[in-house]
Amino acid sequence: MKFGDRSKTAIVVLGMHRSGTSVLTRLISLMGAALPKNVMAKHPSNPTGFWEPQKLMELNDRMLEEAGRRWDDWRSVDLQAMGSDRLRFYRSSIRNLLVEEYDDAQLIVLKEPRICRLAAFYEDILTEIGYQAHFIIPIRNPIAVAFSLAERDGITLSSGKMLWLRHVLDAEFATRTFSRCFVSYEALAADWKAVASAIANTFGVALRHDPGSVPELETFLNPELMHHRYSDRDLEGNGLFDPWLRATYRHLKGLEDDPQNAGHATSLDLLRSEVDAFSSRAGELTFPELQRREDAIRSEKALRLGLEERVASLSHQMDVSKSELIATQQQIETMKNSTSWRITAPIRAIKVALS
Repeated sequence: MKFGDRSKTAIVVLGMHRSGTSVLTRLISLMGAALPKNVMAKHPSNPTGFWEPQKLMELNDRMLEEAGRRWDDWRSVDLQAMGSDRLRFYRSSIRNLLVEEYDDAQLIVLKEPRICRLAAFYEDILTEIGYQAHFIIPIRNPIAVAFSLAERDGITLSSGKMLWLRHVLDAEFATRTFSRCFVSYEALAADWKAVASAIANTFGVALRHDPGSVPELETFLNPELMHHRYSDRDLEGNGLFDPWLRATYRHLKGLEDDPQNAGHATSLDLLRSEVDAFSSRAGELTFPELQRREDAIRSEKALRLGLEERVASLSHQMDVSKSELIATQQQIETMKNSTSWRITAPIRAIKVALS
């Protein structure tokens, strides 16, 4: 296969955490797209499964860390900051992992929320291994996302809002020249068949569900599993980031009907520049200090665990020594008894003979 020969299809679910990405990924897989071989384990926060490759998530975390970021850092990411050698290393590692996870499947679905901030990088890699990438950007009310993150990860609502802005703005900007569509959380919950049909028509991909998979699909789309439901009215707050949330959410919803609308793109560019300016200044005050405190907590925890292990080791040694002491005392008593018998028995025998 020559470089750039895109004979296969990759549907990339490019959504913010807690935005219905798992449900959407499973929907596409049940309609014929291959999942990765080694998916992340289920969790109480997502009992129906994440459907993303565990190793890829770990690799993305390492790459973000080398670029001076992390998954919950709402500053922009510059991959060039890690240097060309390390960038080549991660490109090669991701390429090899994708080949390993999907073999040579003709139609795959890929989801890992960190890719929102790495979309162009991944599109290049997918092209290199022969895939035409199509991006689906699921959109969920940012207030619902913020509350869901707070419940799952203990993240403050303000940080959750900024994370939503960072992920969706980066994902939208990076995919403008690529094949893409937007899917609202509400549309997915209301009529998954219509959403699947729209995705297939937009991308020109055959997606057909097996009738036997319908019960599973209905289970994944159970309204009871879709917690933290909020309406547009819930965005009418006066918080620091609420105007950005309202405007960004409105323009993204507009792109659901017209994914390449220039008017929405222009407005989102302005919003992105404002968010970038704020996050750069505020992030420099926030994340280095947060990292310092977390490092101090980790060091203290490591020291405490080390001391606890040492105490446990000494306690074990004391128990062993105590057992050895008891055993020695028992041997001494046995020897005493044995020696006493050997001395007194002949004396008793002589007394008996003389009597």
